[in-house]
Amino acid sequence: SSFIVEGITFTGGYIEASGAKGGALLLTSSNVKIEKCVFNGNSIKNKTNNHYGGGGAIAGNTSGTIGIINCIFKGNYLVGANANNMTGGAVYASGIELYVKDSEFNGNYWNSGEQKPWVYGGAIGTYHGLVSIENSIFTTKSCLLPMSKSSS
Repeated sequence: SSFIVEGITFTGGYIEASGAKGGALLLTSSNVKIEKCVFNGNSIKNKTNNHYGGGGAIAGNTSGTIGIINCIFKGNYLVGANANNMTGGAVYASGIELYVKDSEFNGNYWNSGEQKPWVYGGAIGTYHGLVSIENSIFTTKSCLLPMSKSSS
């Protein structure tokens, strides 16, 4: 399916489950354009030592394209029970094309309880897909590369 999400504020979305994805939006096999939206304080909590949780605000997987244009992501996060494979405090993309343009990521993070393999991406975590980021700002604990628990 294809659709546009425009001018919406997503605040306080929360999922608590094993392998949780997308605290505000979970997009599977979709072509979506997300424009002029705000994602604030959305989160997921991975209940067990399960794999592949991610995207405190948005998770996209399987196939398709997600375009994020002129959006703000602030204070979105992941919390896990010492889980492996938690990715993307704000956005998780697996097996899709992700493009981000003119957007801001501030204070997004993950906390897995301890450093585990494949726990990465304070702002964006990706796995098997194409990623393009243009003219965007990443600040305060936001990162694009794997980071250790003590990094900012």
